[in-house]
Amino acid sequence: MIGIDTNTGLAYEGTPSKYGRGLWPTPVITQAKLIEREEDWIDLSNAKRIEEIRLVFREDSFDPVTRVRRGRLYGRPEQGVWTDTWHNAPHPADPNLYGTQAGRVVQNLDTFHPLWNFGARVRSNPRMLLVLGDKDNPTIWRIHSVERISSGEDLVTLRARSSFGALPEILEDQIPELARIAVLQEVDHVADGAFRSGPVALIDLCRNAAVVVIGHWLVANGHGEKRTEQDLGLLIKALPEDRRMLRDAADVINLLHPRGKSNEREKLGLRKPTDEDAEIALNCLGMILREIGWAR
Repeated sequence: MIGIDTNTGLAYEGTPSKYGRGLWPTPVITQAKLIEREEDWIDLSNAKRIEEIRLVFREDSFDPVTRVRRGRLYGRPEQGVWTDTWHNAPHPADPNLYGTQAGRVVQNLDTFHPLWNFGARVRSNPRMLLVLGDKDNPTIWRIHSVERISSGEDLVTLRARSSFGALPEILEDQIPELARIAVLQEVDHVADGAFRSGPVALIDLCRNAAVVVIGHWLVANGHGEKRTEQDLGLLIKALPEDRRMLRDAADVINLLHPRGKSNEREKLGLRKPTDEDAEIALNCLGMILREIGWAR
């Protein structure tokens, strides 16, 4: 278990009996949120102080090249007191604190307990994600593996969901003036949703953006009026036959969309969309924007 002194920010590691030692250097400890179902995206925490946080990730290592992170998860009970009295050896960063009981310092610390048997929880839900940071500045991580270490804790290996949000650079001056605001708003929604949404919601955002982008492009190129309220399937049929790449990219997004609806999945025998499917939809939207010259 770990304890954090809210006055100094120093961290301690200890046993269930609350006898601890100081951690130095202080590890990176980040608030965390497990995404086990689509609804979990709604209540991401916006806590700014450690006293308000229920789940944290203690980082043991991070490779910035491969974007692989390893560490341990610690949580708090649903009910009860979140602070405990610890008996600690003097912290290396604050050696002037002398013990009052058998050479130990008595301190009240914000306390977090290990998530025991986390590996079994992941095996039962292999698509579980971990969000690190607060609601305003989140990063999303896939749980790659879970290993039991000598302390009995579960060491978690994470890989960044880094390709999400990789939309191309928008060329605003190439977008017709009448379409610019609507197109930029939809692209912004997709870029934001890439970090905050599950696969079903992200595919929906990509489809909505594709409707707006293709609809405005058709109008700007003399293929009818008021196209942005039409279904994506109808817009694809209205695209010129020689724009094969544009048609195919839009068609992939259109085919992925029904997979997010349970009734359509059951009727057509489709599987539920995954993160990888949402990534394809995102890349197809980028392809559409590049093909019509509104991005690079």
